[in-house]
Amino acid sequence: MTKMGLGPSVFYIYSRDKEKNSYDRRYIALLRHEEDMNETHALGVFKRECFAMALGEDHKGAKAIYLYADSWRVARAGWEDGETIRIDFRTTQAKRQFWMGEERLGPKRWPLLERRFEASWASLGSEETTTSLAYARIPSYAK
Repeated sequence: MTKMGLGPSVFYIYSRDKEKNSYDRRYIALLRHEEDMNETHALGVFKRECFAMALGEDHKGAKAIYLYADSWRVARAGWEDGETIRIDFRTTQAKRQFWMGEERLGPKRWPLLERRFEASWASLGSEETTTSLAYARIPSYAK
């Protein structure tokens, strides 16, 4: 997402605390550490953070995490209930980039989590024309 004549966007990922409904500043990540940062790359970093939240590896106590490009929300991942996570995207293109793109590590983040996520969460299916994805915990992996 680039604004005409203003250069590339700055991407942010942050979480919102479930209890206080406030931003949790521990998880605010400014994604401009690489010259080639673009929406596809930022969505790959956001994908990893979604997996971390679902697996309980990070963002504990968060009701949702967000990806912003400057002041525009690109995506939001939040709990529907304790067993379902829903990810909403600004556009079907952003959803497609998330779905098809690689998981990427943000600054000071480790490890990649896609394999563990796919072993314990199942997609609830998605229409090609919608801007949402949903995943449910596989019962044998319930906490």
